[in-house]
Amino acid sequence: MNTPGLVAVAQAFVRPGVLVPHLQVASLRQIDWRQVHAAGVRYIVYDKDNCLTRPHQDTLVPALEATWDECKAVFGEENLLIVSNSAGSSQDPTGLAAEQVSSKLGVPILCHAVKKPGRACAQQVVDYLASQHLRSADAEQPLRLLVVGDRITTDMAFSYRIASLLRRTYPHERDLCMGVLTHELWGREKLSTRVMRMLENTVLRQLVRVGIPPGGTWSARAPAPAYGAWVRSAPPAHAEPLPPRKARMLAPLVDAWRVVVRETFGSVQRVRELTWSVFTNAPTRTWRSTWRTPKRPPRAPWTRSMSTSACARRAPHEKPVPRRAPTAEAPPRAASTWLGVPRIRWLMALVTLILLPLGFMGGMKLSELVERWRIGDLSHEGEVRVDAAPPAPAPEPEMEETQLQLRKKIASTMILLGAENTIIRDVLTSKFASPGAVDQMFTDFDGVAYHLESTKEGPLTLSMDIRCWPELVQYGVQDNLRALYGTWMRAEPEADFRITLQFDYASVPPAGPERDALIQAAALLKRHAMAAPFERAFAQQAELERTFEPGTAPPTGDLLPLHYRADEAMFVLPAHDRVTVVISTRFEEETDRIFGKVFLQEFVDARRQPSIQNAPQVLYSNREPPLEVRHLVSRGATDDTGYVTFVLFPRHFSHPDVRFSTISHIQLFRDYLHYHIKCSKAYMHSRMRSRVSEFLKVLNRAKPEHAEKERKTASGRTFRRA
Repeated sequence: MNTPGLVAVAQAFVRPGVLVPHLQVASLRQIDWRQVHAAGVRYIVYDKDNCLTRPHQDTLVPALEATWDECKAVFGEENLLIVSNSAGSSQDPTGLAAEQVSSKLGVPILCHAVKKPGRACAQQVVDYLASQHLRSADAEQPLRLLVVGDRITTDMAFSYRIASLLRRTYPHERDLCMGVLTHELWGREKLSTRVMRMLENTVLRQLVRVGIPPGGTWSARAPAPAYGAWVRSAPPAHAEPLPPRKARMLAPLVDAWRVVVRETFGSVQRVRELTWSVFTNAPTRTWRSTWRTPKRPPRAPWTRSMSTSACARRAPHEKPVPRRAPTAEAPPRAASTWLGVPRIRWLMALVTLILLPLGFMGGMKLSELVERWRIGDLSHEGEVRVDAAPPAPAPEPEMEETQLQLRKKIASTMILLGAENTIIRDVLTSKFASPGAVDQMFTDFDGVAYHLESTKEGPLTLSMDIRCWPELVQYGVQDNLRALYGTWMRAEPEADFRITLQFDYASVPPAGPERDALIQAAALLKRHAMAAPFERAFAQQAELERTFEPGTAPPTGDLLPLHYRADEAMFVLPAHDRVTVVISTRFEEETDRIFGKVFLQEFVDARRQPSIQNAPQVLYSNREPPLEVRHLVSRGATDDTGYVTFVLFPRHFSHPDVRFSTISHIQLFRDYLHYHIKCSKAYMHSRMRSRVSEFLKVLNRAKPEHAEKERKTASGRTFRRA
């Protein structure tokens, strides 16, 4: 059952413009995509069934191949998104249908638990397109998109939901999301769908007839916006498909029936007036005047105008579309009333009464729905997957609110480990404000040791010892740290440590942004040291890309190993178009291996989600190391070691801010993985203890009570034990 669709029908009683599209076309082939792109639209959201493919199929209709290729060439495959209520929805829990549609059509498809036109589904689309828009060249312009579909209660209502969400970010912009309704059907649908489609078309014709604009209320009477430049004035040059065999056989009977109707009533227009006079106050001609009505000259097959475009014409075999909305020269007719209520509302009430039983017949029972909601089994796609790709550059002011909301959602659902050391940050903040003595030793992830030491007068020294320091020296870590810390870096480190930073209290900057930046840089000492191989690999990739010549063998750079733990290492390999990072991780226990395999496989499968299509590619192998590092791995193939491969493309490290975030996340991936494995085990143990406690209570309550029976003699005396 499509509950959001029923909610959209109920909403149409107050705002009927939710169901009115901005543009109606007989077929996608009549849309000029270059004109749409020139109008400022940069993203298109498509429906699948009977819009691009036949119902419940995953291949493109052959007649749409030309216009589909043109659309992908104009907008780009990454800017097109398919949102279907069949593939990728709750009807496709495994995502196999969505994967097939995405691979065969060549564009991403949204995986969503809430069907169109649900608000949660619309929010997913807005979040995905907003992330795409921030990385595009048009990030300074408002985000404009098109929703193309064949149903008004799902696709057109969905476009209104998206537009209402975009208006929060762009309150002064109009037409941020526009709906395009297509009328050409490519396959036979089930009976309930055909009935609902017929009712939807009936309601749409009346809404357009009385002049309801897209998104308008009952009191709004305005002409529909004209997008005539978007529609081709002639059909594309290709062979038109023949009508079905049944239609060809019934064509003579249909023509004969039209002749009878025309001779009896004067014209087909008379039949329409008689039919719709029930719902409008339109004056109808008398029977006598009907006989005297002169016949209209027949129209050319390509001169029938569309509803919102004066230059759109239909083919002889294509289905006609609703009438054109009233213009300023022809004011809209006032809707008739019955018992004080407009008759169009009575019609929509009838449609709702028919849609409700049809929806419940095809879905779950209302009692099951309420029970699932009570136990919390209904999923609303509230979780936000963390994109492995680093955040985009600083957004424009109008996009800051959207980014802040997305970060709050991520922070509320995932625990991300910070790259800075909290102890260093807190101690330096305290001692810089009020100097004093301190002597503290502590450790960080990966066995890194720190030593903070200071007398009351100063100076304060921060020393660090890291296992892989000799390898870092080969990658230029000293030059990188000297360029970052400058005079704060001491020439000779403290004994038993690799690097020492020295801060004189007298030369520390005053309280403000400069001091905060110094404290943050000191807290990121481990991160900056381990960034040396990544910085060298990124520099080699830029050089290889500059010297690469097409037609030659792809060059690769030097493999940079980093043994930062006893039995685990990290390998960085630059190439002309990518940088590959291989991380080996070891699981000490059997349960850790099981949890780790599940977590890492989820990283591999999560990239199929449309919201993280731009994330780095993730590969996972359980026993065998990848070919690039197999000769460097000293240990053989064992069950307790796994290898995770990240493929970084230039978009993941070209911008300085993006590069900083990418390096920080990859360094902490091993710690992030094991941290969540331990948290999962702790949660399972707590649940097991809680369940055992409940079972013990049940067993204790089930024990029978052994009441002592009194034994009496024949005379009535009671036996008692001494």
